[in-house]
Amino acid sequence: MPAALRLQGITLPVPDLAAAEKFYRWVLAMKAAAEESDSREAALGWGKEDRVRLVDASANPGAREAISLRMEALDPPAIAVWLADRGLAPRRIVAFEGDVAQMREIWPDAEVTGDPDPADSNRYVVSLESPAEVRLDLHVPLPPAEVIARGRHGPFYRRTKDWRGLENPGILGVTIGVGDPAVLVAYLDALEIRIMGDSSDADAPLLAGDHQFRIERREPAGIYGAAFVVAASRLPDLVRTLERFEVQHRLDRNHLLAVDPAGRILAVNGVRSG
Repeated sequence: MPAALRLQGITLPVPDLAAAEKFYRWVLAMKAAAEESDSREAALGWGKEDRVRLVDASANPGAREAISLRMEALDPPAIAVWLADRGLAPRRIVAFEGDVAQMREIWPDAEVTGDPDPADSNRYVVSLESPAEVRLDLHVPLPPAEVIARGRHGPFYRRTKDWRGLENPGILGVTIGVGDPAVLVAYLDALEIRIMGDSSDADAPLLAGDHQFRIERREPAGIYGAAFVVAASRLPDLVRTLERFEVQHRLDRNHLLAVDPAGRILAVNGVRSG
């Protein structure tokens, strides 16, 4: 059965793109990611799979918060059946341009966009609307046999089939606010994002692989914060950077809290090596 293996990206609309990009680059030592972005957005990462995409809200009035989930490999007809069985209908599909005709046949009611980059020919992206008004982008790799037949193995999108772990540095999790948490929890359950450990623990997060989803009762709905993992030895440098930027923050042992320029909570967890 398909499942969300990991949280691999967060898209955040920001009122001041330059300030937000500077903040994430300096505080989390992020760099421009391999994929192209225009002047209205910045795709940042650490050279592996995790991404933070910052979108200029003033230049993109329709910019949406989004979470990217990496799914298990499955061909489009199979994922279509799996989604339909759960009452989930995609709003948008992004696929290699050679696959667009097939995608439109499978999902006639969805907006289908072709990606001309041949390095992306080994995957497709299925976008769903969650009850928290946050778009969920399901990055679905094609089955290995089809990838081999195409002779492509693009960067970023494909790791081993069952890889669920955290990157260091990388994303640890996300906090989502919604008016009725139970509705969002049930929605994510269909993607096999479920409560960690003993479900009687009221503070237990939901898990996609080792990545955590914390759901809170808040209005308006949306992404209220994100958590990241870095080496514990990096925390003093991060604190000095925040002090230089005069950013409000709090350090408690290996746990650092700060507020990004858009007002979202940034949690950084220092992990000791060895």
